[in-house]
Amino acid sequence: MVRYPAAIGFYPGNKDELISMIKWAFTHSYGPGNEPKVKYPGKKELFGVISPHAGYIFSGPIAAHSFNKLAEDGPRRRIILFGPSHGYPVPGAAVAEKDEKWMTPLGDVSLDTEFITTLLAEKNDAIMESRLAHSHEHSIEVQLPFLQYLFKDNFSIVPVIFGSISYSTIQRIAETFVDVMKSFDLSDTFFVVSSDFTHYGSGYGYAPAGTGPVSKVLKWMYDHDGEAIKRIIEMNSESFFKYVTENHMTICGYVGITTALVIAKKFNMTKGTLLKYATSWDTNEDYRSEAHIVGYASIALGR
Repeated sequence: MVRYPAAIGFYPGNKDELISMIKWAFTHSYGPGNEPKVKYPGKKELFGVISPHAGYIFSGPIAAHSFNKLAEDGPRRRIILFGPSHGYPVPGAAVAEKDEKWMTPLGDVSLDTEFITTLLAEKNDAIMESRLAHSHEHSIEVQLPFLQYLFKDNFSIVPVIFGSISYSTIQRIAETFVDVMKSFDLSDTFFVVSSDFTHYGSGYGYAPAGTGPVSKVLKWMYDHDGEAIKRIIEMNSESFFKYVTENHMTICGYVGITTALVIAKKFNMTKGTLLKYATSWDTNEDYRSEAHIVGYASIALGR
């Protein structure tokens, strides 16, 4: 079974154009400034990264920081991807069906059937297998071309999307992942957590600091996303979750971030590193809209 691309438009549908845009993201003034070089075998010290998932013209340069860091840390053969569900109702965590291949303009990506089978065998009622949940969701798909650009087809994926759930349910899901991961080679496993940060403006129905001037809005976003990022860097999953939910923050992937933080702490990961933060207002002057301003962060999680 093939899962066909659902996010063309977020990135180019033409292979050559897509490769050019990925290179553009790496060399952009808000990107790392250079094309990545994968280090073999690499130190493999990182647990994972948090990466944005908007259109590449907006968030691509920020996402490039995460994948540049992964290239420096060394290749992995198993990538666990966490992302939010933007449309399909998910009462927990939905794993892609294990018999699928995910297609992008750069080729097909295989799923890690052994890991998914083991995960589902744990019989956690908050973790389900669902093709429908993933069929039209972009948050995980947009990460794949970056991974393919780095590693060709030398990796497999475990795609997982989350709905809005309680912290206690997050803990239950995380515990199952920890139990399963202990049966696999941790040095060859890496997390990519897909999330944008604050969605601000009338187009999102969210303007706690008012609608202008833009300088005031951007300061508010930098300050408040900064508070969220501070909690991530401290690896404080509960504080991050409470900050987002109690302040009604529009950080779409907060559940996946929280889950990854809980798992990371179980494997003695102690700190995060902010690689880059910027907003869509910063990264693409040609498409600025005061009604739609989004914050993006690349963050590395490790020791």
